[in-house]
Amino acid sequence: MGSKTVITHSLITFSLLFSVTGMKENERTLEVIYSRFATIKSVAADFVEKKKSRAFSTPQIQKGRFFSSRDGKLKWEILEPIRSTFTVSGNTAMVLYPDLRYEKIYDLATDTSLSEVVKNIFAIVSASAVDVIKKNYRYHLEGNWGKGWKVTLVPRRKAVRKVIEKIVLTITDKEFIKTIEISEEGGDITLIRFANVKLNPGSK
Repeated sequence: MGSKTVITHSLITFSLLFSVTGMKENERTLEVIYSRFATIKSVAADFVEKKKSRAFSTPQIQKGRFFSSRDGKLKWEILEPIRSTFTVSGNTAMVLYPDLRYEKIYDLATDTSLSEVVKNIFAIVSASAVDVIKKNYRYHLEGNWGKGWKVTLVPRRKAVRKVIEKIVLTITDKEFIKTIEISEEGGDITLIRFANVKLNPGSK
């Protein structure tokens, strides 16, 4: 797993956050949306990831599960077709391909680019989430709690936009996150559908 894939997976998890337009009215809406989930300490779910790439004639499909918590833990695990895991605990991130006997460890204290992304991941369950979103993304919101929210995020930083052009997610009242669509700068599109979402499931 290359650095681009690691950053992409990190941003996928971070995109479980909420976002709206930069206007004052929608900023207040952002705060209302976030307050709905303010008691979340951790999130877990199964997912199916479908990627359309110019490099392949057919979509690439992966299935797995993830866990993220406010105490600094993240686990993004692909179960098929090839098992792999990206984990974060404290200042250490690790990529593991158990069947290939491949493992790489990242020191977030020295890897500043990855560290910056990982910091944003945990804003999902922190009081700083709204400020982090306003600082790092241009954002737009459509919908309501009845039909669900469609949220579009565009990275402000040029370096991030070289990897991610935009992220579109859907949020519902009970299930929290339904889908995430990631459009990469090169034209690839990844759609992730979540199921069996559990809020505050405990440590993994």
